[in-house]
Amino acid sequence: CQDKQDNDQDGLIDLADPGCSGPTDNNESDGTSQCQDKQDNDQDGLIDLADPGCSGPTDNNESDGTSQCQDKKDNDQDGLIDLADPGCASLADNDESDGTSQCQDKKDNDQDSLVDLADPGCSSASDNDESDGTTQCQDLKDNDNDGLIDSKDPGCSSPTDTNEGDEAALLTVGAECVTINADKTMTAYFSYNNLTQGDLNVTTNAAASTTNEFRGSTVDATLASPPVLFKRGISKGGASVTFSGGFITWVVRAPKSAESRATVTAATPRCGAVTATAECRQFKSGIMRVTLGYNNPNAFEQKIPIGALNRFSGTSADRGQPNVFFAGLNKSVFEVALTQPDETLVWELNGLVASVSSATNTCDGGCSSTPTGTVTGNLDKVAGDLSTLMNRAADLLVSVTTKKTDGQRSRDQRDADRAKRKAAQYQTLAKTLSIQFPEVVKTCPEAPAYCVTVDRQGTIDALRGLYANQRNSVMRIVARTFWRQTSSTKRDDGLVKQAKTLEQQGLTELGKLPRFETQCK
Repeated sequence: CQDKQDNDQDGLIDLADPGCSGPTDNNESDGTSQCQDKQDNDQDGLIDLADPGCSGPTDNNESDGTSQCQDKKDNDQDGLIDLADPGCASLADNDESDGTSQCQDKKDNDQDSLVDLADPGCSSASDNDESDGTTQCQDLKDNDNDGLIDSKDPGCSSPTDTNEGDEAALLTVGAECVTINADKTMTAYFSYNNLTQGDLNVTTNAAASTTNEFRGSTVDATLASPPVLFKRGISKGGASVTFSGGFITWVVRAPKSAESRATVTAATPRCGAVTATAECRQFKSGIMRVTLGYNNPNAFEQKIPIGALNRFSGTSADRGQPNVFFAGLNKSVFEVALTQPDETLVWELNGLVASVSSATNTCDGGCSSTPTGTVTGNLDKVAGDLSTLMNRAADLLVSVTTKKTDGQRSRDQRDADRAKRKAAQYQTLAKTLSIQFPEVVKTCPEAPAYCVTVDRQGTIDALRGLYANQRNSVMRIVARTFWRQTSSTKRDDGLVKQAKTLEQQGLTELGKLPRFETQCK
């Protein structure tokens, strides 16, 4: 304050500068401006004249205007500027947006590939709705009048979905089972259910928003194409595809229908193995011929092409064996000739084999015979035992008296009486079905013209469904009984376990019945 210099560069020298309290004051700055108050006003690590934002000691703005939080602009268009904006942590902060609205959170909130102010749905950074309202699933309206709007409506798969309506799946697919083949490949079997009133043709067509394709965990050019014709109703095993590993998914979307998909992996329940059988031998025109058949325990046909998984040993792998295997026990399907007395042929069917030779049993008059009297007797017993369980479950329901109103008691009594009537009907129906099988079923591969072949698969399926209905009836009655007692639908009751065991016994016996029978008048 007496060196005759303008130390604080404010145009005033020594005692003429209000920063000098006297000649001995060694600080000429008066501290009245940001650029001489010895503080980092803009929080950029530089103070007073060392800060490029200070043009001189009298400059009252230390900020250099290089960041959004000190440029005196409303960068995020929310009506607040610089440090007055909660998005600014400091003057050096170069992002004024506070991320509290959809239009400044750097996210694609409406999933239309446009973010924040680049999205036409954003009128400003403070706009909290990025959707532009061009589709039903982002227009903030209840278009299908179900009380749910946009993303909260299950009809909206994404904000760009143009239909808020809940689309029903008119064509659904499901995983049936998987076969682990002898060559380490896998074959997936799928079912479908066409819920429309007629047959459907479905292909993958982006313009029509339809899909019908197999998708694997790896790109496999050899994947077979799924069926394009879907018959009305349920088709078990309606599609199959062989793949090398990982997973296979069948994706289907019919016109005006929700998408349905099903996936098969090595963990999917296994299909029953198709087994080959060498039945009997006989001489025809001086040549020894052996009759063969097979058993497919699945409820649908399986395809095993002639080749590595379906072949005969010897010089000719193809000896007339089938490559499509119908459900059930199929006897006397084809014959093979033995050209040498000691010749043995082996039919290899997906890892399982059947051998034919001169030691094979002799045929009965050119036909194979299957005694079925014991089998049908066992079937009748299974149906009778299941009906007994239905009666016991009905009595148990009526016996519960606690936690019941008079109306519930009356309703339970009616349900129990109805269950007993159904139990008697099921038992009668089972006998009507099983009696269709004679004591001995004959199957002849080369029957005379006056003979006919009868397909019993419909009867076998009807018995299979009858057992399932009886088991389901027991489960439902037991569940209602426990609900009355405990308000819990317990299903692991002893009666339920017995019903499941009996059903499985019935299915095992059904597997012993030949599907085809030769009847000669």
